[in-house]
Amino acid sequence: MRIDRWSRVLMFAAVLPIAIIGNGLRVATTGWLTTWMGAMAVEGFVHQATGYAAFLVMCGGLFSLLWIGRSSAGGASARRAVDREFVVDPDMRPRESEAL
Repeated sequence: MRIDRWSRVLMFAAVLPIAIIGNGLRVATTGWLTTWMGAMAVEGFVHQATGYAAFLVMCGGLFSLLWIGRSSAGGASARRAVDREFVVDPDMRPRESEAL
């Protein structure tokens, strides 16, 4: 299934806001964890873990946007094309003598 031009433009335009919001949430989470854990939250494993978690959440946001775009790109015209492709022509049915 092909994605139309406007869906591609929307996907391209959504990358930057998703990255900015995701990194903002990562920084806010790290700051919040610093109040509970001290300097350990800014260095080492906790800092790396929040970075990886934010990366996965941002990738999930992009993939869900891609899924929404692909599911809405075809619409009813794609369903009609599939229906036309699988319509059985009565003349093409096997005769009783050819059936198993």
